[in-house]
Parts: sequence; C-alpha cells; structure tokens
Amino acid sequence: MDSKKNIMNKNNIYISIRVIILFITTIFYSCDEGYNKATIEVKIFEYIETNCLNNTKNCVVNISDITLFDWDSLFVINAGTNSADISKIIGINYISKDDFTRRRYFFVKDKNIVYKEDIKYDPSAPKKGIVIFGDSHSLPRYSIYKKTDMFRVYKITGIESNFYSLKLIE
Repeated sequence: MDSKKNIMNKNNIYISIRVIILFITTIFYSCDEGYNKATIEVKIFEYIETNCLNNTKNCVVNISDITLFDWDSLFVINAGTNSADISKIIGINYISKDDFTRRRYFFVKDKNIVYKEDIKYDPSAPKKGIVIFGDSHSLPRYSIYKKTDMFRVYKITGIESNFYSLKLIE
C-alpha cells in the first residue's frame, strides 16, 4: 500500500510541476505579447516622431526601414473591404471573418503573406499613432506599395490628436 501511495504522490508532484511550468510559461508569453504588440501604424508613427523631430516637411520614410522582416509588397486595405475582395487585391486566397471596422496591412513576399495586421479604426475616436497612406480627404479602398517606395510625411493636426499622412514620392 505504501508503494502505491508513493507512486501516487510522485505522480501528483509531476502533475503539479507541469501545471506550474505551464502557468509560468503562459504568464511570460502573455507579457511578451503585450509588450511587443505595437501596431505597424504605431511603429511608423514613433519612427517619424523620433527621426523627423519637428521637421516633417523634409521627412522621407521608407517602410522597410521600420519593419524587421523581409517583404516585397505592402497592401494597405481600408475598412469596409470583404475577404473575397481582399483575396483579389493581394492575389492570395485569404479567408477571414469579415470585419468592416478594420484597416488591414498585408506584407507579401513571393506570393506569401509574411505579416498581417488588422487595426480597428474608429473615426469618431481617433487615437494617437494613426498613420494614413495617401490623402486624408479621399482615401482609396486599397493601396499597393513596393519595398523600395519612399513616402513624404505630412503632419495633420486634429482636434483630439495629431496624425501623419504618408504620400508616395513618385
């Protein structure tokens, strides 16, 4: 009987250790995800704030200087575009729950999505860190950019906060 109790105690100890390790791993993973979860828009915004200082009139940005991964094309798809249309735009089968309140960024390399980000957009409550590609008055449904494209930065002063408009230098 004692040997059965010893085996049960050992099993309970092993299970407890595994649960503790799983719990600790989950906590560290969650903390890491939250820390690194700055959106691509926030990263671009911070890059401009850091590198352009108060001289945005002469500021030029290449998005590939900000990203930490390799890509060929950037697709910026504004809110209101469904999955079927996104598939046509990016040339890759894309299946997702349609959410018409999100702006989507697709970075593509060799016909593969290497990075994707959905950013909830609420025009009635603009947040600091917003970056708009193109003219803020007439946003296209989508835009396509190459890795080598350069953008001129324009600072837009809003009621609630400032944001930046990036216009392609052609």
